[in-house]
Amino acid sequence: MNSILEELCLGNISPSDRSFKRGSKFDRAACTLSRTADALLDSMDDAQKELYQAFVSAKDRVEHLEITDKFVYGFRLGLLLGLEVSGGYPAGGQ
Repeated sequence: MNSILEELCLGNISPSDRSFKRGSKFDRAACTLSRTADALLDSMDDAQKELYQAFVSAKDRVEHLEITDKFVYGFRLGLLLGLEVSGGYPAGGQ
């Protein structure tokens, strides 16, 4: 097996490609979200549907940026923790 960095570089590891179990809390929440969105769309006229789709697209973009930022921050924080534990980074420094 390649190193974890090689696997990440080759695309064999992707933090965003995670699955979830059927019946899990995530699955139930996703199903509720889907049913609610479908019911909402069914009650809208075409202009409202367009506005709703624009809202969903903007919300999805913000969520993508937020998730990316949190991943990068968490990765950096993890590296700093590792450095501190190994004695290579002064405690309390940034």
